[in-house]
This record gives sequence, C-alpha cells and structure tokens, in this order.
Amino acid sequence: MGKLQTLISVLRTFGLMELFWLLFRKLRQSQTSIKYYPPKQSQTLDEIDLKISLLIGCPLAELKSARSDFIKDTKPASTLSQTRQSFFGSEFDLGENASYVLFILCRTLKMSLILETGVAAGQSSDMILQALSLNEAGHLYSIDITNQVGELIREEHKSRWTLKVLPKFFRRQALLEIVEGLGDIDLFVHDSDHSASWQKVELSSVMNRLHPPRLLLFDDVSDLVIREFELRYPNFEMFFVYEKFKRAALFVRRNNDCN
Repeated sequence: MGKLQTLISVLRTFGLMELFWLLFRKLRQSQTSIKYYPPKQSQTLDEIDLKISLLIGCPLAELKSARSDFIKDTKPASTLSQTRQSFFGSEFDLGENASYVLFILCRTLKMSLILETGVAAGQSSDMILQALSLNEAGHLYSIDITNQVGELIREEHKSRWTLKVLPKFFRRQALLEIVEGLGDIDLFVHDSDHSASWQKVELSSVMNRLHPPRLLLFDDVSDLVIREFELRYPNFEMFFVYEKFKRAALFVRRNNDCN
C-alpha cells in the first residue's frame, strides 16, 4: 500500500483531525530522529536465541522448544494478510524477527500481564495471545486510538485480551491513568506512534510499573529512547532486532533470571 493510499485510508477511517496529527508527528519525527540503516545481513533465529538466552538466563533448550511452538502454532503474516478487511495491511505489522522475540519471551517467562500500544490488524496481538494460551495463563492489555483494530485476533483468544481506547484529546493523561490502573507489567511493547516524543512519553509512563525481569520492546525505536536508556537507565541491556528496513530494540534489566 502506497503512502498516499494509507493517508487516504486514515482520513476515511479516523477523520481529518487524526490525519493532521499523523502528518504533524511524522514531521517532528523526521526532525528529532536520526535516520538509521540496518546492516545488510539479517539475523538468524539461532543468533536471536543465543542473545535472548544470555539476557534472561533461560537455557537454549527452552528457547528451542518455544521456537517449535512459534513455527507450529502461529499463523504466517502472509496468510493473515489475505483475510484483512481493514486498511491495516502487513506494513503495520511487527517485523518477523521482533514477533519471534515477543513470542519466545511470552512463552518461556510465563508472563501474567503484558501491555502493548498499537494494535492495527492485530498480528502481534494474536501471536502474544497464542503464547499466553499455550501457557494457560496471562492477560494482554492493548492501547490504541480506535476500537476498529484487532481483526486478526482469533475469537478463542479474546478472553485474555482487553482493549483500551485513548480519547482524541489529553492522550498523555489518559495513558497514565490506564497504566496506573493496571498491576505490575511483565512486558511492555511499543508499536504505536513512532515519533520520538511519544515514545518517550510511553517510556516514562511505564518505567516505574515494570515487574522483574523488566522487559520493554520498542518497534521502530527512536534514537531519543536509546539515548534515554544510555543516560538514565544504564543498568539495562539493549538488544537490537533487525528487519529488512527497520529495527526494534529489546531493553532488559541486567541480572535477570527466567527462573
């Protein structure tokens, strides 16, 4: 889907005001974020498994088992994209490597509460919920600016899913109130407004509510968030997950243990 078609779809779905704010945030993002070009060589799942094992202290054998579940129990994005009715095409999805990282974290760490921002068609939401379903425990809270999201979330998973919709105005305050109303957060996933300023808002909102092992994953991570961790949270490890045209970053508190 081209950029013009996406803008037209945003206008039709959310209205002129949301289109204006989208363009405004994109302009600010281009001014405050340094362009990043990932390396040509892609990461393998073995490389990802090894790094995750070191970060969270889980044996590689457990991650290999979770990988088998990922391959067997999650629908490929190419299959999911064929059934979509909304304008949220596959370009709004989390990348394949970041999706894999999310799944194995949720599967191996047996998380109770996961918070994500940005649902779109619900590809990553459904994948997280599949991991929780296999664990027979846990709940996913998602935050978006509309309830017209999540069409790919399978019906059998919705008992473990709660969608929170931000209002058109005072979204920062609304986000804070939602986060304050939750319990301890085991994993925070950012995949909403990728402007550097809003990523920082989300980071500051959830940082004090994270439960050990204190995990955060930012898709399309901004340089501002990276600098924030380097300066304010030096006790966190950073692991970059590379996709074809972008990168995500997993932030993990040091000295974690999956047990």
